Amino acid sequence: LKGAKRDLVYVSLAGGVVDLRSGRAWRTVELAATHFAGSRMTVEPEKPKDDGDGPKRGRPPQPKEMRVVNVWVGDRNGDRKTVDVMTWAPGRRAICAPPEGRGEAVNTWSELSFKDAPDDWTDRAAKFVDHVRWLLPGGDDADDFLDWIAHIVQHPGVLPHTAWLMITSKRGVGRNWVASVLARVLAGHAALGVDLGEVLGSSFNERLSEKLLLVVDETREGSGADRHRKANKLQKVITEEHREINPKFGLKSVQYNCCRFLMFSNFMDALP
Repeated sequence: LKGAKRDLVYVSLAGGVVDLRSGRAWRTVELAATHFAGSRMTVEPEKPKDDGDGPKRGRPPQPKEMRVVNVWVGDRNGDRKTVDVMTWAPGRRAICAPPEGRGEAVNTWSELSFKDAPDDWTDRAAKFVDHVRWLLPGGDDADDFLDWIAHIVQHPGVLPHTAWLMITSKRGVGRNWVASVLARVLAGHAALGVDLGEVLGSSFNERLSEKLLLVVDETREGSGADRHRKANKLQKVITEEHREINPKFGLKSVQYNCCRFLMFSNFMDALP
């Protein structure tokens, strides 16, 4: 129970539960209780009030075993953590102001963690840097791209309002290798192989949830009758400050948009 009071937060407007340690959320208290079903405790019965009529007949109430989450949500002592909504806000505190409305929000963001760099880190990183410069030869494109990547790690909560689209007529030049390296650096906060058409057309956008980087392998949304609608939707998805996340089975939330788009294509009509 002590651990539940430390780690769990009740989201009142949705009736859900969030675990601060893992960032996981459940739509209902019952689903959270099922997840932690092995955590049980013995609850002593409340003493009956003395109404002056003497002892009551019958068997006295007995202690019973209950799931810890069900005891926690009962909040007998009034020290359960309770907020209004859930959000994801890099750089902000665990309990912070919500993106929209008043009250408080539980923030499921956890700081990026990296191992200490080895002494020869510059030699190891040179392979990545050299490949980026080969993909983006001449001019300042390579330096701009590397700065864009560094900004994700240095300021994850600051949206740059720019996206990258790399077009080449040849396949197999190693663009996805760049993406795979970044996915390991940003483990848990990168989405690879995303279908841009699905992002722009589906009502469920769970792939965008809690992401700092989104990679589209085969981009070709520039043709077709609804290309102008897609252009407007894409601009909104990239630059909007807040985003409502609507998962199929999870807890709805409004998150701060901190997702950078990296798109690859073999066609000049990749985007409208």
